[in-house]
Amino acid sequence: MADVFLKIEDEILSVPRASLAISEVFEDMFQMPQPSGEGTADAEGLEGSSKNNPIVLEGEKIAEWRSLVKLLVPLTTEGIVPAELELDICDWQDSLKLAKKYNMEPVHSPSSTDI
Repeated sequence: MADVFLKIEDEILSVPRASLAISEVFEDMFQMPQPSGEGTADAEGLEGSSKNNPIVLEGEKIAEWRSLVKLLVPLTTEGIVPAELELDICDWQDSLKLAKKYNMEPVHSPSSTDI
């Protein structure tokens, strides 16, 4: 499973592409035609494909994204939120906030009912 690299604040976050693909926003981005041919993509490849060429998310908070990823990865890889996953109320609120912003419907259900 390929990872997508996101730059949030001054940090790089690596997230499985399949986890982000549940977002309508990211899925649309992944479906967009990519430039091809010499000189159209930099030496690091497509945006988000490496730490040196991440997708930059301006105005986002790294702590909120860490909360979302903590929930998102098991939800998209295992299909459930494991009972042993430790999420406090702030983690759930951050996850729900970003899930709504980025249209991540599978996150809405567990977040809304567990808060």
